[in-house]
This record gives sequence, structure tokens and C-alpha cells, in this order.
Amino acid sequence: MITVLDTNVWISGLLFGGNPEEALIKAYEQGVIAICREIVAEIEEVAARKFSQRRAHLKARLDTLVLDALWATVQGEVHICRDPDDNIVLECAWNAKAQLIVSGDLDLLDLREFEGIRILTVGQFLSQH
Repeated sequence: MITVLDTNVWISGLLFGGNPEEALIKAYEQGVIAICREIVAEIEEVAARKFSQRRAHLKARLDTLVLDALWATVQGEVHICRDPDDNIVLECAWNAKAQLIVSGDLDLLDLREFEGIRILTVGQFLSQH
């Protein structure tokens, strides 16, 4: 199974643990995580802006985890959401041929699905077998 994790899941999982970290682990155990350079850039930007003291810790963990990731290319072809960052997540998943997107973003979650790709909360993802 190919899963795309939204920025909020990455940051929460890498810095705070709990269910978002469990989602990261589960995504790796059940298949592969797809990512793109735009999502990595957003993770790094948010970490620098909001969590500057923990930025190095986050970057080290992120760099290790993305070594085994499936890298997708995003060219700005998806224009569904009002937030361009949400469109990047959708396009990353679409180009990676992902089956799931895991997010805490209400705009993405309201879609529930995009081109056959289910969009789940961390809790919904963790409750799946």
C-alpha cells in the first residue's frame, strides 16, 4: 500500500509522538510512504517557523525516514483546494499512485476521496486493519 502523509502528520509524528507517530510507523509497515520535495520543503518551513528549537531533531528523523520513501513529482497540475499546499498533497498521491492520504487538514478531509485515493484522519487510518 502506498500512503501519503500530510505535513501536519509528519510534524506531529516526528516531534510529539502519539498517534501521528504510530501512523508513520504503520504506513511504513504496511507498504511505502510517498513524498515529494514540496511536502519536504513545507515540513522544513513549518518546523523552522514554529518549532525552531526542535528543527534539527525533526530534520534528522525526516531525512532518515524519506530514504525509503517513494518520491513523486509535482508539477502544479491539481487545482481542487483553495490552499495550494493541499493541492500538492493530492498531486503527490495521484502521481505516486497512492491508495491513501492521511491528514489532519479539514479541507482535505472534507474531500474524503480524490481520484479513488481515500483521505483519512490519523485515527481512521490507525483503526484500519
